[in-house]
Amino acid sequence: GAVIVLIGSAYGLFLVGWWVPVIPASLGMVMATLAVPVATSKQLERLILEKTTVDLARQTQRNPAVGKIAIAYLKQSESQKNQDWIDLTLEKSEN
Repeated sequence: GAVIVLIGSAYGLFLVGWWVPVIPASLGMVMATLAVPVATSKQLERLILEKTTVDLARQTQRNPAVGKIAIAYLKQSESQKNQDWIDLTLEKSEN
């Protein structure tokens, strides 16, 4: 869509004597198209992890054994960075 419009516009401008570089602009559009979903999915994953951790902290207050087991399973499925973040979040929720 947008790349075709860019190429068409550049061609129209070329016919009237203007020189518009198409490749850098096209690459920029393609890279932005690929980067936005990646960045958005990372934010969504963090929000889901945050909500899950808070819900499990509440569950641990109601039923400590079940909550601790669920947190242990959650931490096993996450990276070390996320495990550290879960620990910090749980420490904050205990206070």
